[in-house]
Amino acid sequence: MDMNHEQADLYQRIIVFPLDEPNSALPFGARLARENNWTRAFANRVVGEYKRFAFLAVAAGHYVAPSDEVDQAWHMHLTYTRSYWDEFCPHVLGTSLHHHPTQGGAAELDKFKAWYGKTLESYERLFGHEPPADIWPDVETRFSGAADYRRVNTSTNWIVPRQPARWLARLPLFGVLSTYVVIAGSAVAEGSAGRPLNSLALLASYPFDLKGAQFLKFFILALACAVLVALLVRYALCIASEPWQEDSVELDAYELAYLNGGRRQATAALLTDMVNRRILSFDPFIERLVRNPEYQDDGSMHPAEREVQAALDAVGSRPYELAQYRWQWQAQIAERLTSLRLIATEARDFVGRAVPILIVMTVPALGAAKIYVGLSRDKPVGFLVIGCVLAAAMALVVFGQPLHRTTAGNRVLRRHKREHSKLKRHLDQVDPAHMPLAVGLFGVGVLAGGSLNSFQAAFAPKAVEGGSSSWGGSGCGGGGCGGGGCGGGCGGCGGCG
Repeated sequence: MDMNHEQADLYQRIIVFPLDEPNSALPFGARLARENNWTRAFANRVVGEYKRFAFLAVAAGHYVAPSDEVDQAWHMHLTYTRSYWDEFCPHVLGTSLHHHPTQGGAAELDKFKAWYGKTLESYERLFGHEPPADIWPDVETRFSGAADYRRVNTSTNWIVPRQPARWLARLPLFGVLSTYVVIAGSAVAEGSAGRPLNSLALLASYPFDLKGAQFLKFFILALACAVLVALLVRYALCIASEPWQEDSVELDAYELAYLNGGRRQATAALLTDMVNRRILSFDPFIERLVRNPEYQDDGSMHPAEREVQAALDAVGSRPYELAQYRWQWQAQIAERLTSLRLIATEARDFVGRAVPILIVMTVPALGAAKIYVGLSRDKPVGFLVIGCVLAAAMALVVFGQPLHRTTAGNRVLRRHKREHSKLKRHLDQVDPAHMPLAVGLFGVGVLAGGSLNSFQAAFAPKAVEGGSSSWGGSGCGGGGCGGGGCGGGCGGCGGCG
């Protein structure tokens, strides 16, 4: 941290200041979580960031503006009037910290954007690292939807997110598929023939009595519907086991690598760390790893590193060979990530591949039956044969991929990638100890051009889990407030006008 003695004392006073009323049955963090529909863990993190914002308001030397999440904590603290005005401001901050809403208009928006940008810069300068991106987004994201926030009473109103509703993924999908595909396909076929679809009785003769062009239209629409339903099935399986406290999940570099790209990327991160720490040496001419006889284990080696070092000769010494091997430490990581509900269980993964494949394969199966009918009537079936082959191949290739991460796992991974985005852009400027984390989050490609360039080349040409040559993974896939600067002053809410 880049603080002087006076600032350090101020920060310590702020950190230890309790926001809760004595003997309160509803603590500050719990109330904040309830009113914003957050997890308790996330609300507690926001409280910590609010205290950091209060420190910046006094110590940064310029006007500051909080993120929307921090602003919610500030608003709530203001309602604790005795705590805020009688204790926090005079005895902890040593000054008043006022809050005023924006006056509206483009000039006000530009002003608060500038304040917020400076706040992010001062945060990194005084605390020595970037603010967490899930609480402190970039300037444009912060102010992109300021005027759209509304207070809603959930006892009298329903809230449906614009992204695909989770309940949609839990519909009886097989019944929807069979009914919708047949009716919609028959309707298109009837319409193309210039005849109305008068009753469901007509479905008894469809689709096998459709002519060639009509059946191809039916086939394409049925395939589109089947793919949509298959995607919904996979999505439903990914969201069916959400963790309650994902914000508090702490993962090491190898666990993040496994979460990102599976066992191969976890091995890549591990080998990178072992080479970087000179536990192993890499010969770029023969592309092999060898033990470093000068390295002595002082007890700090990770169990995974000991396992790899002990089995180096038996498994092979090429990075690609080592990455293909199934290690015991990988099973332990997978077990923990599964228990945290960040990756799918083996049973859920099997269902997530088998069921969507079966759904989509019903369409080429229908096509195969039509091909038989066409051949028996001496009709051309070439286009339909091609369509059936392509549909079957697509079903196996697209839906044969493992589920791997749950939607919760995706969110955890995105949060860590945002928080450590500098590792991707400026790896040459970071602590070497962060090398495995960089590889785990962004793939071995981040090593290109550096001291380990030849080492990453031993991985890059190989096909990897998740379908990326850079060892990437696969998964399921407002306005602000200004606080007074030094000496107190006034702040304004940039999104409340």
